[in-house]
Amino acid sequence: MKTVREDNGLPEKKPLSLLSITDRIPLANSQQRKAALAEVGTAGELEKVLTWTKNLIQGIHQAGYPELLTAKDLKELDDIEKQAPRQQGMIDDLAPDQVSDLIRVNKRLQLEMLERDLVEEQVSRKSKLLEAINQVLNQMVANRSEHSLAGTCLRAGRELTGSPFGFIVENQEGCWRVLAMASDAGRLGPCSAEALSGFPMNNFWRELMQISQAQAFPAPGAHPLWRPLPEEYPEIRTLLVVPLPVKAGVPGFIALANNPQGYAFIDQSDVQTLALSFVEALQRLRAEQAKQISERRLHLALDSAEEGLWDYLVQSHEIFYSPRWFTLLGYQAGELPSSFETWTTLTHPDDVSLLKNTIQTATRSGEEAFKIEIRMLAQEGQWRWIQVRGRAVERDTQGVALRLVGTLIDISRYKHVETALQKANEELQRLAALDDLTQIANRRRFDERLNDEWRRARRDGAPLGLIIADIDYFKAYNDTYGHVRGDEILYAVAQAISATLKRPMDMVARYGGEEFAILLPNTDLLGAAQVAQEIRSAVHELMIKHRASKAGEFVTLSFGVASLLPEGVAPAKSIVERADCALYRAKAMGRDRIVAPGMGEGEGLRCSL
Repeated sequence: MKTVREDNGLPEKKPLSLLSITDRIPLANSQQRKAALAEVGTAGELEKVLTWTKNLIQGIHQAGYPELLTAKDLKELDDIEKQAPRQQGMIDDLAPDQVSDLIRVNKRLQLEMLERDLVEEQVSRKSKLLEAINQVLNQMVANRSEHSLAGTCLRAGRELTGSPFGFIVENQEGCWRVLAMASDAGRLGPCSAEALSGFPMNNFWRELMQISQAQAFPAPGAHPLWRPLPEEYPEIRTLLVVPLPVKAGVPGFIALANNPQGYAFIDQSDVQTLALSFVEALQRLRAEQAKQISERRLHLALDSAEEGLWDYLVQSHEIFYSPRWFTLLGYQAGELPSSFETWTTLTHPDDVSLLKNTIQTATRSGEEAFKIEIRMLAQEGQWRWIQVRGRAVERDTQGVALRLVGTLIDISRYKHVETALQKANEELQRLAALDDLTQIANRRRFDERLNDEWRRARRDGAPLGLIIADIDYFKAYNDTYGHVRGDEILYAVAQAISATLKRPMDMVARYGGEEFAILLPNTDLLGAAQVAQEIRSAVHELMIKHRASKAGEFVTLSFGVASLLPEGVAPAKSIVERADCALYRAKAMGRDRIVAPGMGEGEGLRCSL
């Protein structure tokens, strides 16, 4: 075949080839066919290409332009024309597979759309539930009343479930009362007097409470115990009842009614969740109200008792003082900083360590309560006695106190009275232990002291000394000079003996009419005799005239001295008997002398018991 050239001398045209079309339609196997279909697109598109190719071949033959094609091209056209039926068969084989794939894809898309719609519906439902819970919690934060809180919960439940009618019932002190009730019909308001007066708790509602789980009823006849409510309540056609959580300690239920479509499981679940939030908010609201009432009562009680309140946070060192805490000391509330330093600054320097140590001990020890008395500076510049009470009300896991709370009370008046009483008691005790005439210890006080010193000497293994002295011829002195003068020499002798004793532990007492007992702890016989000699000299120096005495010109004393080391079960009276025996011997020897067991004959006779 000749090659056609252009007359104008242009380069030779490139022969027309259809391989670019046929190369895109592989004919080897089914896997290649599927790959071809994936490349071309669909069986319909491949069929269009083949039809177009046939028409093209026919058009070329009809146009009479065989000279435009080479022999190779003509052969390719013939091959394509021969392969067209085979391609059509391939298309017929692949069409059912393609349709099946399309059906599966369509079903998958439908399921995905359905799943998406369900998810969107669930998200929308949960958003409504969260919004309802937020409404309930906002009511709690706003510190609204219980009925407002219940009304908000009921409104949210009605919106969630599409309920035209609903109410919330609770058992309060044995009586079933309606916290909230609402109806689209407008017959009942959320807080109307009829709704709050009570609830007809019949067997139907009692059984639902005993079951303690959500129940839905599509019609009044769905339960054998269902009875209509009184006329003032709307008619119930469909019903959802959700009991309030039993463990929460709030017996009651939420009832939603008259949704024409009835109530699904999701309605029960959502209302149960809402009920949990409502009960929690109700408990917190009641706890806060109870706390406020308690605080008001506490402040009223503190004001009535004239006590100031303090509240100390140990870790942060923050402290709260009630207004009465300041006015108790004459300051204006808020006039001084609310800090622990204010407290220590106002405290007497001698009592600051007591205050700090008490607070630290209360923080670390397991004891809950404490009470101390300190002096604090009042606004007028006087020191007032303040009683501080406190206790740990919060502790961590280690037992360390986190919070201390207590009161302050002015006890200055009581303290002054207490001090006066204490002084009076001390004076009474002193007077009760003194001899009125001589102003030294009396016999009762001597006996108490003797027993104490006897036990101490036995415990310590130390000797105990005792002197019993008697005024010589005292009866004759009274007969000669009179009893008034006799009382005077009793006083003078007692004071002379008392002045002679050097140690605080030594004691002189009026033992009898004209007898005196001198108790000398930790003193042996020689030491006791030495003290007796000093007393004898002191009385001689008084030089009190006694013309009726046979022992001398002046008033004299006779002495019996003893010293024992207590052993075994020997009683304290043992030493008294020994000293009294020695005194008897001194009088028998002529008086105005000292006698002790074991002394030489120069001073007296030996006394054997």
